[in-house]
Amino acid sequence: MKFILFHGAYPFGGELASLAKNFRNVYIDLCWLYIISPTYSRRYLHEWLETIPANKIIAFVVIITRPKRFADTCFLPKKLLPVF
Repeated sequence: MKFILFHGAYPFGGELASLAKNFRNVYIDLCWLYIISPTYSRRYLHEWLETIPANKIIAFVVIITRPKRFADTCFLPKKLLPVF
């Protein structure tokens, strides 16, 4: 049985790295992680790429399945963040 932990298991990124590294049936899915927390996604993505095999990280699936929705999400952070 596969366990796919969505949204980078927010807010448990450190624990997720350990789970995905030590159990062959645990995978990380990054869907909407950047929208939830840009800081969290940058911090843990670096850690995950260093410690977890790349085939256990699922990212950018929406690009293939729904290109319009991906284009919309690219602009969403700019809409949410205040202009400085």
